[in-house]
Amino acid sequence: SKLATPRRYQDVVQQLAGVTGGSNPVMAGGSLRHNRYLVDGLDITDPVDNTFSANFNFDAIAQMDMLLLAVDAQYNSLGGVINLVTKRGSDKFTLDTSLYVNHQALSAGARSGSQLYEGRLLDQSDPRPPTSSYQANLNIGGPLIKQKLWYYFSTEYRYRVTSVVPGPPLNIQHPPLERHDLYARLKLTWA
Repeated sequence: SKLATPRRYQDVVQQLAGVTGGSNPVMAGGSLRHNRYLVDGLDITDPVDNTFSANFNFDAIAQMDMLLLAVDAQYNSLGGVINLVTKRGSDKFTLDTSLYVNHQALSAGARSGSQLYEGRLLDQSDPRPPTSSYQANLNIGGPLIKQKLWYYFSTEYRYRVTSVVPGPPLNIQHPPLERHDLYARLKLTWA
């Protein structure tokens, strides 16, 4: 939780030696389709394209176990294995909330040049393309029956606006993509 990464478990993996790629990391010399993704030991790997199948509330992760070696016999993985160990309730009531804001005025944006090698041009007076994100988290845990049954509820709401940087010859801004995501999870633990 203290690493300087975006708040996604896929980005934390990028801190390990020998890992490249983006949201679907290339690990242990395999391709991005050779990894396994687990939550509390349960395989959540997408069966169609063999990549991660679910985003997750970052605050609900207690620990990340990552194996950077081919473990084909145990996990059917020629790449790495990412196991998310989630938080669970206890006899003590806990409440955790957070809010992350990246308003349009705080976002970098620019126009692109007419050639690929020009990249983004920072000296144009045209308005920047709309780009912003908002994220709210709520995590609640505690006992349902003391010393027997515990709960941990976590939810995350994300609202993002992303735009394609307009470029020549028309320099016309496309409508931005607006995305609403809600990740909710309830974990019951019985002893």
